[in-house]
Amino acid sequence: MLISKLDTRELLEMCVCGVLPVYDNYGDNISRILLWEAEPIYQRYRADTMIKRIAETFCKDISLIKKRASHLSGQRTCNALPIAHNIVLIPFKTRIPICKDDGATGYVLLSAIDDVSENKSEGVSIQLMNGHTIITSEALKTCKHRIAMAKHISDIMLEEERQTLKKYVFASE
Repeated sequence: MLISKLDTRELLEMCVCGVLPVYDNYGDNISRILLWEAEPIYQRYRADTMIKRIAETFCKDISLIKKRASHLSGQRTCNALPIAHNIVLIPFKTRIPICKDDGATGYVLLSAIDDVSENKSEGVSIQLMNGHTIITSEALKTCKHRIAMAKHISDIMLEEERQTLKKYVFASE
């Protein structure tokens, strides 16, 4: 397992399609970054830190995105994170943590999801368009609900953003 030292902007240029929490050979909590046309890359940061860094790259505050998504969905946790018009990240439980505060939640890009299916022996698998498969411990119904909610939240938040920009353009003229 080779840990990359690429910064967030370079990773985004490589087309990230998922950020998953994993443990390295020494038990450290790191991130596995799934890419569209390359092998996964491992980063020394936790998955939630990587999501925060992706949002900061777009000059967005992840806590405000989470708060607004929570208000729109009526759910307190596990909401989609619409960071940009083409970056909407959906949370899924992808591992069982070893100890407290390790985190079990991985994030998958909405546009990268091809199919969600259930296999009795492995559980629910999320097929990505680039061929990667992610196994989650959540129910099939929950996964489909999260995907539908992600589309809904992103549509509303992006429309709000358009309206704000439209007001700004009229005010500056």
